[in-house]
Amino acid sequence: MLETANTTDTFLVSQTSSKLKESSARLLDAVHTPMVARDPHEKHRASTPLELLFDLTMVVAVAVVSAEFDHYILDGGNVGTGVLRFVFSFLSIWIAWLNYVWFASGYDSDDVLFRLGTLGQMIGVLVLGNGIPNIFKKFDVTQSTYGYVIMRFFHIFFFRLRAAYQHPETTVQNLKHAGLTLLLQAGWIGRLYLPQTDAWVIGTVAGLGVSELLLPFLAESGTSAYAAYHAHHISERYGLFTIIVLGEVILSVSNATRFSYDGKSLNAETVKIGLGGMIIVFSLWWIYFLIPFGDLLTKHSTRGFLWGYGHIGIHAPVASLAAGLAIIVQASILPEINKSVSRRAEASTAGSETKSSSSSAINATDIRKTGIMIVAISTAIFIASLNSLLLVLTKFRWKSFLPKIATSAVLILIGAFCPGAGGLSAGDVVLLLCVPVLGLLLYCIGQVGVKSDIFELARTD
Repeated sequence: MLETANTTDTFLVSQTSSKLKESSARLLDAVHTPMVARDPHEKHRASTPLELLFDLTMVVAVAVVSAEFDHYILDGGNVGTGVLRFVFSFLSIWIAWLNYVWFASGYDSDDVLFRLGTLGQMIGVLVLGNGIPNIFKKFDVTQSTYGYVIMRFFHIFFFRLRAAYQHPETTVQNLKHAGLTLLLQAGWIGRLYLPQTDAWVIGTVAGLGVSELLLPFLAESGTSAYAAYHAHHISERYGLFTIIVLGEVILSVSNATRFSYDGKSLNAETVKIGLGGMIIVFSLWWIYFLIPFGDLLTKHSTRGFLWGYGHIGIHAPVASLAAGLAIIVQASILPEINKSVSRRAEASTAGSETKSSSSSAINATDIRKTGIMIVAISTAIFIASLNSLLLVLTKFRWKSFLPKIATSAVLILIGAFCPGAGGLSAGDVVLLLCVPVLGLLLYCIGQVGVKSDIFELARTD
């Protein structure tokens, strides 16, 4: 009897020990999974909930950039200066997004350490976004630099160095990425202690900005194994960011409709602006997603980085398009008087007083014309940039490229010559801008066979 009891106790202890080991193994796997390159041909690879959560910080940051741009123009700031500050601000956010997206496509282990690394970078993005108003106010990049310090600490130590240690096949690339990123970040910190004259600021920012764009190519050059990524996953991630910036246009449309009715009468002008903006954004979405970028990247994966960089001509113009529509709406509800307009829009970001020393007196009519040109040029750049993306991945064809070039030219002509002509209001011109865009959309839909056609004409190495 005693022997049987001892046997039973031994069995129970053995079972308990086995379960504890199992639980410990599961916990260890959750905390730490070896960070090795993922299969670039993995089936059904899609964006993870963590990646989508990371994108929410980008939604906030892009909204700040777009809002600060339209506030700067509405406050009478110099248009050229405003555009330069917009481009720098947007690129600082976009590059932060690129670093995360490409690494996650190649190495996403989705364990606790990877999630903590993502959390750290999300905090960095928010700090970066909070520094955007200072860039528009006096081109002060101090807070944005601190945001990058936070992001890059987590990117280097939680991502790059870990991948270098755990995936020997790409150790060299990851060490080069980590080293060059650390060196570049030291440059950004160092420039804060240089003389802050216009010449020094412009020179150092331009030099470091170009270095940021070159970093991935330098890190990957001279290595036998090119950075692995999942073509359809990357295509989806870029498509999602396209939707994020298109969402900023929809926000501008929403503001237009908010001003369309004051409880007593309907403001036809803001209705036309809102309707035109919605038609443009929906058409651009449709045209972009007609192109099977995932299939094309699968066919020509070595051009992924170049194709990705081409999206700066897609994403930045849409964010400026949102600002342009906001400018038109705000200017349209200002009283028609010949005095200088220098007031903050109601939706101004708190603490972002943006009064440029170079701002000049500007009346409501001039502001509307500026807004219309921003909308026209932004839409034209978006459409023309689709040609650039196609050139990276496909052979040249007149029937695919010429309509986009013609549409872009017509948009710029409308924006330049139609405001105020023949009694056309700003809302009328926005609706007029819809005509060539809709024409291009109908042409692309008519060429829907282009999907298979483009795939057949994909470049080959």
